[in-house]
Amino acid sequence: MANCDPISRTSECPSTIAIPISISPALTGYTRITEFTFTPKLTGDFATFYHKDISEVKVVWDFGDGYTLSADTPYEATHRYSYPGNYNITLYFYDNEGKALLNTLTQTLSIENFLSNRVKFIVDTKPTLIAGNLSTDANRKIPYNVQVTWQDYNSAGNTIYFAASGSSSDLYDNTYKYAFLLPFRAFYTYTNKFERIENKQVVNLSPLYYVPVGGSQTPTLTTNPNPLSAAYILGDTGNSAIYYYDDKPGPRRIFAAIDTYNHTIPDYFINEVNTNLNLSELNYKEAALDYIDVNVVRNRSTKLILTSTGNNYMTLPDYKRQGDKFEVFVAAGDADGNQHKVYSNFNYDNSGYDSGSIKRFKVTIGTTSSNGVTSTAISSVSSIDFPYSSSLSSSNLSSFFYFNYTPTVTGTHVLSVSGKPTSDSGTLTGSYTFTVLPSAGSEYYKINELDFDYKETLKSYRFQDFLYEYDDLFEGVLGSIVGTLSSSPTTYGKATFEKVSNFVINNSDVDTCNISILKKLYDFLNEESNFNITPAPPELKRLYDLFTIRFRRLMGMDEKFDQSFDTFYSSNSAHAKNVDYNNPLSVTTYTVSAGQKFVAVQKFNNEAIIIEPMKVPVTTIDSGSTSAYPLSNFNLSANWGWPLDDTTSGTSLSAFYDFYPYIESYNNDRKNNILDYTELSHNILTKQLSSVSAWDTEVYKNIDLKVRGGLNL
Repeated sequence: MANCDPISRTSECPSTIAIPISISPALTGYTRITEFTFTPKLTGDFATFYHKDISEVKVVWDFGDGYTLSADTPYEATHRYSYPGNYNITLYFYDNEGKALLNTLTQTLSIENFLSNRVKFIVDTKPTLIAGNLSTDANRKIPYNVQVTWQDYNSAGNTIYFAASGSSSDLYDNTYKYAFLLPFRAFYTYTNKFERIENKQVVNLSPLYYVPVGGSQTPTLTTNPNPLSAAYILGDTGNSAIYYYDDKPGPRRIFAAIDTYNHTIPDYFINEVNTNLNLSELNYKEAALDYIDVNVVRNRSTKLILTSTGNNYMTLPDYKRQGDKFEVFVAAGDADGNQHKVYSNFNYDNSGYDSGSIKRFKVTIGTTSSNGVTSTAISSVSSIDFPYSSSLSSSNLSSFFYFNYTPTVTGTHVLSVSGKPTSDSGTLTGSYTFTVLPSAGSEYYKINELDFDYKETLKSYRFQDFLYEYDDLFEGVLGSIVGTLSSSPTTYGKATFEKVSNFVINNSDVDTCNISILKKLYDFLNEESNFNITPAPPELKRLYDLFTIRFRRLMGMDEKFDQSFDTFYSSNSAHAKNVDYNNPLSVTTYTVSAGQKFVAVQKFNNEAIIIEPMKVPVTTIDSGSTSAYPLSNFNLSANWGWPLDDTTSGTSLSAFYDFYPYIESYNNDRKNNILDYTELSHNILTKQLSSVSAWDTEVYKNIDLKVRGGLNL
């Protein structure tokens, strides 16, 4: 053996000898931390027969991860791995002549992540949830812990998916399209105190760092390394919570899975994966699924909930249009307004409205809930799964029903529903108050919008004789362009005339100007406006400008003038409203009463003077009382402050004045109004509309009219 030629590789000279490679440290390494030292053990036959021929210049190491090393020291090499996995470390020897001396020396090393991908529910006891009770209390909250490897850490947050047993939504249903199927099972997340239905949650994890100190290979963890540049991320961890909502009582199993940053999770329900979701095993020893069993108990129903779509976030509007059908959805719910959607089927009797039987309901329409009567305006009831049967006058429904209602009578009404959805729920009631508005809208005009006829104005400019032969031009063509007396205020002619005539109130008065001008006034004064200008069609923009004017300024006020004494030498009843010329008062017989006004008309210039008598001292009269005394006592001792000639007294007053009774009344002429009250058939606004609440209804009707017209409804 001593004379064995290593080149001949005869049977007496083995070509390969299994000699292990020692690995230091002798433990399972941590990715991105451990620097392993590999040393071949040159023992046995290899050391005896080949050692003297080993080259001290060339030796090749293959670390199994794509990295190789040519070293001049054949006995030792160091290497750090960047990814977890099982690696074969291979050593190639050469002789002094550069020829391969031995094929391979191989050792296997297992590299693992310091952390594995894992999600874990951290509730100690089996949670009990109340069906149909959506809230953020402890009974809704299911906390969990997440940890991921350093290579799956996502600085923008790692996504966790959720699913519940019995639900049509699986862990990987990104659209969550089955969340609203009955029975209703859903997961909620909260962002800025607002709940959101989602079957996934993005969790921000805290990275765990390792800072090497000397030659130590034991991981020392910190979340805030200093200096950061010398640190390695070993993994990431964090806690969060999901909120679960269910309508159906019974046991549930809730699943959670991590969607890793670099890999795609396979379908859990197809592959029946329960421990390793990364079937490609690009992540080594990964377990990213957990589940928790919960128990859902029934929440007793306390009332009926009326909505427009069966969703408690989409309430019925307060106003309805006369004659327009609408649907009302009815479901049982709890005291907090959460709808319950899981019941045995109940019936709705459309002809009898029987509220005494189980699973039957009564619907009434009235001014209050107590005095309502059954309404013939309720035409039918139905559902998607159980349509209404006209022959049976009823419908078998599942967990809620809806009926069609046609409002015919204007005013405020109360829609009431009562009945028993289940045998243990008792009689439940629910009501909804709404206002039915007339189906016909209203058109309101500003001053200088109502009584201007641009077509007739153009016709008045026809000075050439031949133009009188072209009435069709003015009536049909120009009239349709510029508008007529009854045209909309936004037609060219009326809009132009209004802009010119109302230039001051539209541009200079902050109480009445258009919204765009008001914003410019803010800019002119270097003030920031606290409102936005909403782009709108001309019809709606006109309403925005009109209805943003202060109500009292828009409507104006009645003038309270109470001294209309002049007859203007006519018998028109509109003149001299505050004096009774038909019943003159005699100076010798009239008794003045304190607080009762009368009128003195000066003869030489027909000037009327209002007299407002009061109590007088007894020393100033020779008869009567302080509150009632003869007119002839005037100026006996004092003139009592009356604005009459103090050189006259007694019966001589009749030589200067005629006296008449005063009539207490106001002229009530509307002043400072923006809206036009001219009595024309196409302007129905009256001055009697004086309350803000009444005006709110008118505003709604007017906007509704324009929106419906623009949408051709």
